[in-house]
Order: sequence, then structure tokens, then C-alpha cells
Amino acid sequence: MKPIDWVVAADPRAPEDVEELAAVCSGAEVGRALAAMASHPASTVRAAVGYIVVTAVECADAEVQSCGGQFDDQGWLEGLVVGAPEGSRELYALLDDPSAEVRAAALMAFAALLEARAQPWMRRFLDAWTVDDVTPLWSAVGDAAPSVRVAALAAVRHLPREVDAPLRERLDDPDAAVREAAVPAAVAHWGRGVEERLAALASDPGERAGEAAAQALVDLDSPRAAGALAARLRGGSPTEGVLTWLAEAPSCAVEPAEIAAFLAPARPRELRIAAARALTRWGGRGCEEALVSAVRLGDHAAIYAAIALARRPTPGSESALAAATRDPLPALERYSQSAVMMLRDAAARALGTLGTAEARARLLDAPVSTKGKGSPRGPHAKVLAQSLGFLASADVALQIDRLIDADIYAARVGAVALGLSGAAKHAPRLRKWLAHRDERLRTHAALGLALLPVALPREAARALASPAKPVAATYETEALAVAAGMRRLAERGHRDRAVLTAALAWCRAHRLEVDAMVACFRRRGRASGYGMAYVWMIDDWLREATAGLEARVGA
Repeated sequence: MKPIDWVVAADPRAPEDVEELAAVCSGAEVGRALAAMASHPASTVRAAVGYIVVTAVECADAEVQSCGGQFDDQGWLEGLVVGAPEGSRELYALLDDPSAEVRAAALMAFAALLEARAQPWMRRFLDAWTVDDVTPLWSAVGDAAPSVRVAALAAVRHLPREVDAPLRERLDDPDAAVREAAVPAAVAHWGRGVEERLAALASDPGERAGEAAAQALVDLDSPRAAGALAARLRGGSPTEGVLTWLAEAPSCAVEPAEIAAFLAPARPRELRIAAARALTRWGGRGCEEALVSAVRLGDHAAIYAAIALARRPTPGSESALAAATRDPLPALERYSQSAVMMLRDAAARALGTLGTAEARARLLDAPVSTKGKGSPRGPHAKVLAQSLGFLASADVALQIDRLIDADIYAARVGAVALGLSGAAKHAPRLRKWLAHRDERLRTHAALGLALLPVALPREAARALASPAKPVAATYETEALAVAAGMRRLAERGHRDRAVLTAALAWCRAHRLEVDAMVACFRRRGRASGYGMAYVWMIDDWLREATAGLEARVGA
């Protein structure tokens, strides 16, 4: 079937419709048909040009990122551009189309192209499709049709910053969808210059653009974000988005108990998860019982609740946490084994930071997850070793030693855990690791040795002075290990001032690296992941360690 015949019959508007087209026609075939589609008498066919470009660009971006910078085989977008080297000219012509749907679809395509061309991994596939004339894009911001104004605002947000951009009136547009689309565009061009208007939009519980405005205030690290989010939270019908952004706001204007109220079992699942995540940042007095109850439910919100309890240890939570490390978790098992694993790991860490006699006994009795054996029976070996290290007791060193042979990840975490235990008899293993080929294991072994009451080998001092950077794939576990080790070193001190100086430099650098990683996660929309929720705990410990080490070295 020819591409244009398929489009006439299918009327594609959703991404899955265009993906069906890609399954029956090559990108080059569709590219060669774009000009005919753009001049077709049916407006639905002309609009399809924009929808095809949008979906092709978005699918290609995901494919290129997942394949390490290359298309898997011959990319459909690559063929589309080859087949329609004048594709951007066709889109420009559609901006004058009498149909509002066609104009909006073309503008959506320009928005996708502008965003993709800003990415180095995508730019080389789009060289032929230039966006040289931005005047029609700016003109469309004032189009009579609201749908066109919305699409135009999505496009101009990716243009070079202009302080005189005609966007202010769009923040007061009579159409709610336009006001909502105007928020990110106005922020892109004016930054904090629209802070006051954003705060007004965000503080109005009935304003559709309010959530976008609240998110923008959070992204700007605005001091107005806290008040705006509080107003929306108390406005009667807060959403998942409000609670999610609350976790990332620079400050909080609501009490932890107000957030904890959304953990109630009767609340929608998404609200409960977002509330538990917010409490990993802002949890405190008044929410402990709600967090423990959330852990007992054993669902997705329980994962964040356990992380919140790991950051702020709560006596009386031992039974609920222990159950989460070993009991069946049907609410999570029907979703994924990884979710079960996340809860078991978070509960083990919470028991370790709690450190009571009961928590210690429960942790020592926790089963270990076995790879490839169905639903995880207990925490990862590396997490259990790390959690035992948090107890800072020589009595558990032998159990740590038995766990850290599981894999290289367990060894990295276990090296610090052995140091935290203070058991000098395990120093030979750490000394052996100083010659390991894995850079992070060498660094962590050096930190572990610095925590033990033994002479520090010269190789360990060198490793401390040039530590390995954290990486995104393992930062949750390994950055937490470094933070715990640094905090303990600041508490105990060391007879060699050079060791403390090197540790302080590492601690400062680690904070910067973790901050950069978090910023990267936020840009890519990954800030809501479970691993990210540990960042506040890591930041607490690194701050404590930095202050303690500075006091010891006089920095």
C-alpha cells in the first residue's frame, strides 16, 4: 500500500497510528510522499504530515539513546529525511493552511525538530531539515485558534532566548490550555522575570495552568515555590504532580503531617506514592506512624516510606521493616520483582540506620536474595552488607565478610561496611583490594582501611587522594556507602591529618558529582525513581561529614 493511501484510510493522529504506518512503509517511502500529503485536498491528510514528523523524531530519539548513539539498523527517521530533503519547507507552507488542525500539527513538528536539533546525538540526522525562519513561529503565538497558540508556544520555547518575546499576554490568555502552554515558554525566555505571575497562577487552586506554574517555580528554585505548592496542597483537590514537585522544591511550607495524610489507604494509589516520596525529603515529627503503616501495606508507597524511615530512624518500626525484608509482598509481586527488591532493600537500610537491639536482631535474621530464584526472598547481598555496616559493630563483621563475595558491587559496598564495623582483623582483605583492577573497589577499600585502627598503607593514601567518581547506575548504593564512611571518619578522626584532608576533598567532590547527577536525572524526567529518593539521605550524611572534616583539619 502506498503511504498516502494508508494515511487517507487510517487518519493517523496518535503516535501508535504513525507507528503502524512505519510497520508497513519505510521511512524513505513516506518521505517521498510527504509533498503529496502536504498538498492533499483533505485537511486530515495534510495534518498527518506534522503528526508523522513528531512521532518519527520522538521514536528516533528514544532509539538512538538506547542504542548508544546509533540507530538500530536503518532508522526510520533517517529514511524519512532522505526521502523528503525539503521536508521543513513543506512544514513552513502548512503554517498558512486554512485548517487550524493542520497549522497546529505543523507547529508541533517544528517543536519536535527544534528540541531534537538541540541534542548532539540527534542533530546529525536532521541536517537537511533546517529551521531558519522563526518569524512564522512567533506569529503563530497570536493565532486566532487556541490549539494553534498552544502548539506555537511549544515550538518557541526552544528558540534562542528573547527578553522581548510576545509571551506575557499568553500567560493571561482567555484559554486555559494556552495559559498552561505559555508557562514553560515564558520561563524559557524570561526565567525569573515572570516569577510573580507564575506564583499567582500556582496559588489559584482552580487554575489549570497552576500546576505547570508550580513546577516552573520549583525548577527555578524560587522561594515562592513553597507557598504556591502549599496553596495547591490545601486547595481541596491536590494532584500527584503537586506532591511530586513538593519533593524537589527548595523549601517546604507545609507540616510533614499534612503530607502524611495522603498516605491513608483510601487515597488514590498515585497520591499515596507521591506523598511517600515527598516525605523522603520533608518527613519529620508527626508522620512516623503514617510511614510505618505505609510500610506494612507493602505496596509502591511502602518503598518510599521505608526510604524515609531510613533517613529518619523511628523506634517502633522494627516489626514492619523486618516483615518487609522477608514476608510475601503480593501488592508488589504482581507488578515486578524489581519493586519487591526495592522494598526489601529499603527496609534493610532502615533497620541498619535505626540500630536498636531489635533492629540488629531482625537484620541478622534477614534472608538474602538469590538471583534467578523467583521473587526475591530478602535484600540484595550488597544492601544487607551495607545495612549491617550501618550498625558500626565489630560483632557483625563476619556476617558482612560472608556477603561481599556475591559480586563486584557487593565488594565495593562491603569494603566500606567492613571499615564501619571497626574489626581490624579484616584489614588484610581490604589491603588486598587496593591492588584490584576495579578503580571504585580500590577507592572504597582505602576508605574502609582509614576507618580501621590499623596503619594506613601508602597505596590507600594514594587512592584516597584520587577517588573514583560515582556513576548513575550504582550511585544509590555506592554514594550512600561513601557518605556513611565519610560521616564515620569525621566522627572518629584519624591520626594522619593528610588522610583527613584527602577525605575532605573527596567529600566535597562527591557532593558536587551527586548534585550534577541529580540535575541530569531531573532534566531527563527521572527524578521520581526510587533510587533518587535516597539523595536527601546521602546529602545529609555528606553535609555532616564535610562539616566534621572541616572542623578537624581547620578548613
